[in-house]
Amino acid sequence: MSSKNQFLLLLLFMPVFLWSKDIVSIPEPFVAKSEKEALLILVGFGSKTHNVKHIAAYFSNKGYDLYQPDYIRRKGIAKGVEKLDAFITEHDLKAYGKVHVFCYLVGGWTFNSWLSANELPNLSTIIYDRSPLQERAPFALMEDMPFLITLAVGKIMGEFAETPYKAINLRAVKIGLLIEDRPTKLIMKHRKSAAKLGPVDWDPQSLQQEADDYCFVPLNHDDFYEAFGIIGPSIFEFIRDGKFAATANRKQPLTDPFIP
Repeated sequence: MSSKNQFLLLLLFMPVFLWSKDIVSIPEPFVAKSEKEALLILVGFGSKTHNVKHIAAYFSNKGYDLYQPDYIRRKGIAKGVEKLDAFITEHDLKAYGKVHVFCYLVGGWTFNSWLSANELPNLSTIIYDRSPLQERAPFALMEDMPFLITLAVGKIMGEFAETPYKAINLRAVKIGLLIEDRPTKLIMKHRKSAAKLGPVDWDPQSLQQEADDYCFVPLNHDDFYEAFGIIGPSIFEFIRDGKFAATANRKQPLTDPFIP
């Protein structure tokens, strides 16, 4: 990769750590939290190139108090868990009638780690963005350009690449998986390294997260930060019904984009 392209990639990753901030939207602040429901959104590395305010704008005023913390930390997942814990405490999310959570990739790793050591009694729903393709990106990037990536985002990328997914299985909580089935330009640029992890397994069970329902979405990871007209209704559907629509696509893709 040329020095110019390396510099552009460095700039690409930096905004999520330098410019992000907590976003809170409470349309009816004088109504008791116990009578309302909250939606907690944990964005991921993709927010580096996508306006986090754009995400919040879509999910605001949809019948839920919105909470979107700036939790990703250069020093690693554990520091992000600490930030998330402080955020949940500061905003007293345990006081709500119900809490629903939508996690982008690193958000799922972070929230599950927090849940393994903490309780959220009013937790009702978790919807995870998962990707058999994009979840290889941290490994591929650390294989191909470890110094540059560490310089750009700190130790968290390397840690994410090495940290196995920690499943959360709670009987009282409805869990849904929105599975991306298209590759990003980034993962295809680093396809050789991504392929070192073996053939792509599209079986939802390979994601190691028990779920009440899942569906495959014809989008890549970048699209998940923009195409709310596609993923948004599915998220609210699952929150409402505890399952995705009968018309949702549950058929596994037949191709492996890492195989020439």
